Amino acid sequence: MKLLLFSKHFWPENFIINDITKNLQYKDVNIDVISEKSSYLNYDKNKKKNLFFYKKKIKIYRVWSFSRSGNNLSILSNYLSHIISATFFSFFLIKKKYDLVFIYATSPIFQAIPAIIYGKITKTPIIIWVQDLWPDVLFDLKIINNKFILNLINYLTVLIYKNCDKVLVQSKSYKKIISKYISHKKIKVLYNPETQKFLSYKKKKKKIIITYAGNIGKAQGINILVKVAKKTNSNIFFKIYGNGSEKNKLIKEIKENNLEKKIIIYNPVEYSKLKKIFQESSILLILLKKGKALYSTLPAKLQLYMSVSKPLIVSADGELNKFVKDNKIGFVSSSEDVAGLLKSIQEYCFCSEKRLLKMHIKIKSIFLKEFEMNLWIKNFLEYIDAKILKVSLKK
Repeated sequence: MKLLLFSKHFWPENFIINDITKNLQYKDVNIDVISEKSSYLNYDKNKKKNLFFYKKKIKIYRVWSFSRSGNNLSILSNYLSHIISATFFSFFLIKKKYDLVFIYATSPIFQAIPAIIYGKITKTPIIIWVQDLWPDVLFDLKIINNKFILNLINYLTVLIYKNCDKVLVQSKSYKKIISKYISHKKIKVLYNPETQKFLSYKKKKKKIIITYAGNIGKAQGINILVKVAKKTNSNIFFKIYGNGSEKNKLIKEIKENNLEKKIIIYNPVEYSKLKKIFQESSILLILLKKGKALYSTLPAKLQLYMSVSKPLIVSADGELNKFVKDNKIGFVSSSEDVAGLLKSIQEYCFCSEKRLLKMHIKIKSIFLKEFEMNLWIKNFLEYIDAKILKVSLKK
């Protein structure tokens, strides 16, 4: 099987699509990737460890785009230039025959346009895997408030869905929302997967380390930690690993409040080093701001954290809040609720070892049932076989 993957973000950035492609190649899937040079990390093609993705059955084509910074103009320039470059470059692959066009649809959803154009011209089936709900996420983050523009983006987004053969979504809420515009039969829920890397259970220590790893952007509302840290005991510390549009603002607020010893900011680390960081952590943190799109999201960070079987502390509404609460795998509060997050931290501090061990075991069980990588690969290939290709694939 030959697959053409369109993904604006790809290795060496830490997105789950990296592991998915690595695992698909072991199932006799040859993958060509159209992506851009990393916006978040320094990309050095001369490093030997970076050559992995050029081996075996994966080839990456890097298209040009404007580099992005924290302001909206640079982000828009980056988005538009990527779409134009990816569209033009895809014409160089017209003569290559692919069985499937697959779109890993993080923001912006319009990165699907080059893939759809290519798929329609070559008459290749197209699957899109929706990671962000547009235009809702733009409204939630106060990027766009104009109703006319939001309605126009919504119209174009629905047009993208309609021009894909199948729409995969990362949460049940996404399916409910998108099925208002296209047939629910065309939509399938496929959670973000992760590779299992369970840690052994360790008892609490007096020093409590609350760790956050990932994007430091508007969607996370991570600045809430400044207010929270000012009210926590001296034995509680926050470690933040990542980059994003709100990072400099967060660093400034930390300094202004003399919290450099309470909230420690680190640059992003390689995926392989996260397990050791999580092992040294007491509990793992997920934050989401209020909003319709964010209410409906199950962020990939959930699966990443669960893959090491650590308990969670969650400040979010909607599906994420309900998932953690219903499965009893962590401590939850509402989005942007300082008092609620403080209460969750205190609840963890006073939680019995028996309850924490129970969470540890429950997280393992749910992860293996819902999010384990090999299971995802199996389900994905079977779905393609049954719904798209109508051929027998080697499992």
